[in-house]
Amino acid sequence: MICLIRPAIKYYLVILVSLLAHNLNGQTYNLRCKNIGIPEGLSNNHITDIIQDEYHYIWIATERGLNRYDGSEMINYPVSKDRGSYLYDNHIIDLENNIDGGLWIVTRDGLIHYENGSFQQKRITENTNIVINSVGTVGQKNWFFTSEGVYEQHQDKTGFEKVELSPRTNFKYSFINSADISTALLIPHTQELWICTATKGVYIKNMETGNMKAFSFKIRADRADNNLYIHEALLDSTGNIWFAGPEGLWCKPFDREHGRKIDFAGTAYIDNEVYSIELDRQGNIWCAVADLGIILLNSEGEVIEHIDAEDHNVSGLSSGFIKKLLIDDKNNLWAGHQESGIDYFVTRYSRNIAYYKDIISVDGSVPTSVKKIVPLNTNKVLALYESPSNPFISEIALISTANGNNFSRPSNIQHISLNQTDLDITEVLRFENQFAVSTYDNLYRFNSEHLTGNTPVINIHPESLTFNDYVMFHYLHNGTYWLL
Repeated sequence: MICLIRPAIKYYLVILVSLLAHNLNGQTYNLRCKNIGIPEGLSNNHITDIIQDEYHYIWIATERGLNRYDGSEMINYPVSKDRGSYLYDNHIIDLENNIDGGLWIVTRDGLIHYENGSFQQKRITENTNIVINSVGTVGQKNWFFTSEGVYEQHQDKTGFEKVELSPRTNFKYSFINSADISTALLIPHTQELWICTATKGVYIKNMETGNMKAFSFKIRADRADNNLYIHEALLDSTGNIWFAGPEGLWCKPFDREHGRKIDFAGTAYIDNEVYSIELDRQGNIWCAVADLGIILLNSEGEVIEHIDAEDHNVSGLSSGFIKKLLIDDKNNLWAGHQESGIDYFVTRYSRNIAYYKDIISVDGSVPTSVKKIVPLNTNKVLALYESPSNPFISEIALISTANGNNFSRPSNIQHISLNQTDLDITEVLRFENQFAVSTYDNLYRFNSEHLTGNTPVINIHPESLTFNDYVMFHYLHNGTYWLL
């Protein structure tokens, strides 16, 4: 890590909010990714799961080992039969954060708990034939979904016990207690538990009354089905429930009785398997669709963006076969591929990367994608934007806001030259009177006094710092700014 500057930080939110309110006319993503694979230290390119822990580390499960990534260094955890700081099986199926600290790791050989650098093998039952499908967090507990029902850990952490999903006296639904469970989802405001089985359908349990009922997916107007296998279930910000599985993507609207099929309008296929779904901070749904790459939907199920790996692909997506998606705490997207490692997308500007009409142009006619706006004073802002001729290149301009909405007047725009060409700028920050401009491998610093000229192009010779590795994360902690 490299510590940059340690002064008090000031933001001029009134200017920024005003500018956004006047000029946000639409949304586009134009996302590009960086691939992380074996050359970057990943143990294997066959990804099975990705999670982020409480310390912000990214944990990557593969078919040949476990990896921890901090944005710069990749740590591999080798396999050993010895107890302690090693795994017992390198084919990992699932990862989950332990609510009491550490990680739960599901492998082909069983269950492992990791905490403080130590791995401990756990056995949830004496039945050696039981298969652990995955681990989930339901309410304030970790549940272990198995081929013979659901288990949870004792409060004293000494062992595990089976969760009674249905009373044994309820002969209609008591089979669920020993059913092959793929996942479950608790809806907090309704206290409904949605239980997804591997072969017997989806069921809803009212946690307050204990009542149980079957749920049906609407196949056609005259036909409903309850026997769909579900990989993942997700509750969005409007109360809709989303289901991903081999039959595609389904949505149960908050005000409807049945689930409906999402047809991915505009794509080639509608029945492709959906491996993983993630919800971002804007309420949009990211879907990993077999052979189609990534499809982004709004809460109505409408396609916002389709990111694929075809010849016209400009995102850099490694393949169309993605097994797992993760939205991290910075609202960035991680896509784990079946055979080509991980793609990392900087999506935290997904609402800010928008077409601000005529805000950046020489003649008032060429709009472009603005990545960030940083206030300079009450009359001017710095705008970081994609080059209209090449989206892989970023440029900076100083824009006057003194003349209302006439941002595109040539007299209001001053282009900034850092005496470098073809920069892909990832971040611009201000620390009192200093600006920091970061690319993936360089940092440029200059003072606000360099921005006082009136020429159409402001030439700056900034201080430059070169990094040995990609800069993937930006952190601000106790007034100190860190690049990872």
